[in-house]
Amino acid sequence: MNRLLHPLAAFSARLSPNSRGMVWMILSGIVFTIHLGLVKTLGGEFGSGLLAFFRAAAGMLILLPVLLRTRPETLRVHQPGLMLLRGGLASAGFLLSFAAIAIMPMSQFNAISFSRPLFIIVLAAIFLHEKVGAQRWIATGVGCVGVLIIVQPSMQMEMSSLLALGAALAFAGSIVMVKELSRLHSTLTLIIATNLLSGLFTLPFALHEWQTPQGEQWLVIALMALTATAAQACYIKGMAIGEASYVTAMDFLRLPMAVAADWLVFKTLPGFWVWPGTALIIGATAYISIREARLRERARIAAAALPPEPLP
Repeated sequence: MNRLLHPLAAFSARLSPNSRGMVWMILSGIVFTIHLGLVKTLGGEFGSGLLAFFRAAAGMLILLPVLLRTRPETLRVHQPGLMLLRGGLASAGFLLSFAAIAIMPMSQFNAISFSRPLFIIVLAAIFLHEKVGAQRWIATGVGCVGVLIIVQPSMQMEMSSLLALGAALAFAGSIVMVKELSRLHSTLTLIIATNLLSGLFTLPFALHEWQTPQGEQWLVIALMALTATAAQACYIKGMAIGEASYVTAMDFLRLPMAVAADWLVFKTLPGFWVWPGTALIIGATAYISIREARLRERARIAAAALPPEPLP
């Protein structure tokens, strides 16, 4: 086994941190596309509430070994109201996204999901009172125009687009809550609490839609939950290794991956307006992330250039 892995390890060592981060992000996109395909397959047999519950339950099973080794004080919740709100938003995001994926092309769902960073900027400005400059507002506005082009709001607007848009907004709200909650809670506490609350909040929907999986369905459900966890782990690894402004660009590869899966597996393709709308969303979010990275770098250089404070 070591002889097989040695060439891979040697190759990885020759790559820069940004290149390694990009590889992890590409892996995240591939695994996430597989996850969406499994959700879409199961969506024809099970309700979104049942799938969301199975995902949360499987997440808790995966975290169980860590949970058993964790000290009780680590899991103490200091802001129960906000924690409940974040759990509710995450649960809503899962319910809406699973319902949307079942009835729309995965590529169109991915395109709409790229609007999440735009929602985060708006929500952070409103609820966290973060300062947002004119250029970020303009870029956010351009991205929102892209969303409108994709969903084409009207009286005949497709339910699938509304579900996907609602999922993006719910997940954005859940992410914004992290900034406030992370002041008093560890990352492990937030992950465990979110999985536990998602299981509790989706349980009524699961009971309403309940049907016991049979035979191979259990395997597909297990793979659905496992790929969700693996995609998230690859994403976190990529973000930890490389610079955000470089590696996040690889996340947009989820769209062509989903188009290929739609065409090869499900024999569907997104509509024409998905493409110009996605171009605006990707352009806006890429501009925001690159500009923020440059501003942080300038601030770091300026701080390093300051003379040391004189000793008393």
